[in-house]
Amino acid sequence: GYFICGKEVISPTFAPFKRDGGAYKAVFSDGKAEYFNTRANCSMKVYTPLVISGEGREYTLKNEADRQKEYSFVFAERVSLIERRAYVSHPAFCDLFVSAKTDKAKNTVYLNRKPRESTGGFTLAATVLAGGADCEFECNRQNLYGRNGSDFNPALNFGGNAPSEGDVITPCIGIKCDFTLAPGESKKLAVVIQCAEDENVLESRVERVLGTDFLGYALSPAGSGEQSALNKYMPDERTAIYAGK
Repeated sequence: GYFICGKEVISPTFAPFKRDGGAYKAVFSDGKAEYFNTRANCSMKVYTPLVISGEGREYTLKNEADRQKEYSFVFAERVSLIERRAYVSHPAFCDLFVSAKTDKAKNTVYLNRKPRESTGGFTLAATVLAGGADCEFECNRQNLYGRNGSDFNPALNFGGNAPSEGDVITPCIGIKCDFTLAPGESKKLAVVIQCAEDENVLESRVERVLGTDFLGYALSPAGSGEQSALNKYMPDERTAIYAGK
């Protein structure tokens, strides 16, 4: 995940671009990793809340300039949705049999891997908490990376000749949100990635993320307040796990 302002790419982490000129710092703690680029005034928190089967990524950027600036937030990730043993067996075919669809009203993209058997399967959803910003999605790496692009030099094309939804040969999650910051103003966005074996279950969990103050308690310290939030969010077996049962 990173920010773009004109031709400038602003990343809270040194990877994947590995460009000099930033002041990078990483802090690791239980269930959370924090990355800072203090020179560019941006940060990223990656955490694994007990309330979801997945992870949350929170991004923050502040405009320290004396003029208004227009930014794009971009999140990109490869997707295969297979177990490691299956990847090792057939790495050349690990991207096949994945379909994609988007729900723009909920700023969510779904990717589903068709199982070999008649039952089972694996579905992943990425929901953007963008604070009112509209998002674009690209689920085909051929479009997103471009002809000669790579993880280290993606073209970041949203749209192209390859299909972005349905059966995609080279699946990925590509998200872009445009926003404007006044001098001294900050913006906070988040990407919540969840997975499940059943797409209907996953859709209900997306609804819960959108219907609660997810970031408000997902990063809060352990205690009675967090336990109360967990009960409100997902009063099922995960609360029992949190309680040590």
